[in-house]
Amino acid sequence: MICMDKAEETMLVEIIRLIQLGVAMTKVEILVAVEPAPLLRVIEHLFQRQSEYRIVARRRGGSALARQASHLRPELIIANMRLLGPGAAKIIPEVKHASPRSKLIVTGFPQGFGTHARKLGADAYLDEEHLVRRLVPTAQKLLGKQQLHPKKGAARIPRHTSTSTYTAPTTSPISARPGKGHHLC
Repeated sequence: MICMDKAEETMLVEIIRLIQLGVAMTKVEILVAVEPAPLLRVIEHLFQRQSEYRIVARRRGGSALARQASHLRPELIIANMRLLGPGAAKIIPEVKHASPRSKLIVTGFPQGFGTHARKLGADAYLDEEHLVRRLVPTAQKLLGKQQLHPKKGAARIPRHTSTSTYTAPTTSPISARPGKGHHLC
């Protein structure tokens, strides 16, 4: 016999409902475009420790970043000023135009480019001095702290859902609504 409180029961009911709808849940996909290589490894390490994120691509060179963002449509893009280089003022708006739903975090030096980066379309700017401490919380804030996201066009997954990646079946005869006052205990 399994005992659940009301919150757990509600969560289970919602998951079953989403399974019946055939919602495919995936991890948050991240495109990382940073230089130098040790910084890339640090970012990979930070997100490997977070089960709800998956790095789908790593770039070295900013020239084709907008094209890759358009192709992949990741939920999160992390790019740094070293990679974007002097063309940052052009590349940032191109990336946001190519993948408008993606959240873009630009990292760099603490010399005041943050305001300019946000005006160009970046959703956040982090100086690299504080990157390790602030990157994951900033990503969570930008993404609404949702751990899992449905594929395009599907219903939203509740924030408290903490299941691993799976594709839900499209048909199920199971009734997802226990009767009023019914507890699974």
